[in-house]
Amino acid sequence: MRRLQGLIRQVRSGVSENLSLILLFMVMSGLQTLVSVSNPVGRDDLLPWMMITLSIATFLRGFPIGGIHHPQLTRQHSAWGAFTRSIGMVLVPLACLFWHDASFLSEPVYLLIAAVLTLGTPIMLAFARHEGRTAWSPPGPRGVIRWALFIVGLPILCLALGFVASLGLSKISDIAIPSLLVGVAFVVTATIARRPQDARQRRAAGRKDGQPWSPDRFPVLLALLGPGLGMALLILLFQVVGDLVRPLDFTQAFIGVAHVCVWAAVIWSRPTAVARACLLWEVVPTGGSDQTEDGEAVGFEKPTEGALRFNPNKTRRINLVHAWVVPVREARIGDLDDPIRDLWPRRAPFVPQHVLGEASFEPDPVTLQTQDTEITLRLQSGQDVQQLDAGDVQTRRLVILRSYVPMRFRRNKRKSTYRWDQKVPEGTIQILDASVDTATLQTGDILISSSEGVARAYEIEIGAPIYSRYEAEAFRPPQLEDYVKV
Repeated sequence: MRRLQGLIRQVRSGVSENLSLILLFMVMSGLQTLVSVSNPVGRDDLLPWMMITLSIATFLRGFPIGGIHHPQLTRQHSAWGAFTRSIGMVLVPLACLFWHDASFLSEPVYLLIAAVLTLGTPIMLAFARHEGRTAWSPPGPRGVIRWALFIVGLPILCLALGFVASLGLSKISDIAIPSLLVGVAFVVTATIARRPQDARQRRAAGRKDGQPWSPDRFPVLLALLGPGLGMALLILLFQVVGDLVRPLDFTQAFIGVAHVCVWAAVIWSRPTAVARACLLWEVVPTGGSDQTEDGEAVGFEKPTEGALRFNPNKTRRINLVHAWVVPVREARIGDLDDPIRDLWPRRAPFVPQHVLGEASFEPDPVTLQTQDTEITLRLQSGQDVQQLDAGDVQTRRLVILRSYVPMRFRRNKRKSTYRWDQKVPEGTIQILDASVDTATLQTGDILISSSEGVARAYEIEIGAPIYSRYEAEAFRPPQLEDYVKV
């Protein structure tokens, strides 16, 4: 049963992370039925359909690989720069296809289209020259050699592959040529937009142990060999079983689309965050039988009509929000994962403390893999629950309400606060008293704190991931005075 739960959670996590590629596969598979086999796109080698799919997947998911800037430096970002960089990367697979088809189909117009697409890539990336740029530019090789290889070498290589394919020499060439073209399209698309400045920074900074820095070539080799070898095995499989089942043609184009989408998810896999920026919104209850003035929500300090029934799905945010950075446990080990020498002394590592205790995204208890959807809050042994001050005992009550409880709680025993209340699933309410050591928080949960008859509620929102430990350390964790009304 535990293995089944782990498998379900892994599938659910994979689907949520690659939802855009899954939708792309479904859309392209549906459009396949509308394309005639006489259409130039509906060729039996599946190259046009796969290159179009790769271009769309690049726009949805693609980013430069193989080049990482110095983590202590702040990068420039803009919507225009990100858009033009994506367009420049999108043009690469189409340019590879048209250069190949110019000699494969002997169509002169394809040469013109391929030349426009090839020149369009550096033009678009020139508009995006400030995207990802940092302030430090050490001396070293510039991008002239890269652009010369792209503008001259890519057309020559694709033309040569198309010319050999047009000869139809053997079955080996029918396997090797499409595979090489797919591999070249993947690796050029994934590396053309990376900045030479990033490599110069890493080389000038060096490693912490004093050794020279060497780039990680595995992502580039994976982008080149992975899709290419996979395509070769796919074509070989259809050649072997073609006599028994049916040969590879455009009716199996959905297989090529799946191949591209899977490798796009592998090559452009989402990095693991070191922390997530969270928000605590102050909310007030609204709705029900409470009377409101001018449509405004009634605060906790005003008496309500009848018994108070707080519905976590019926709240209204006010203009008070508290920032909160929660680390992701076992995401990476900094010195081993990125042993780069610091440019200046690091600030003290931030303490993942909240006013209630230590908070973090701990690994999933079933799959033991890193997750960033549920916060584990380890309370401070109930020391904030009761406080003795000048002979008076101050009682503080903390409750967490969950709007949508997991499925595993819905079948469990239900309970209610009062006998006349409607029973709710067990996982809906978490009472934080002196006997509770841990609690969990998810997006949409309501944290209610009541002290001496005054209650305040906070809605949890798990925000954007943070991929740099330097960026995470720049945040200030919330303090107790943030929750005290002046």
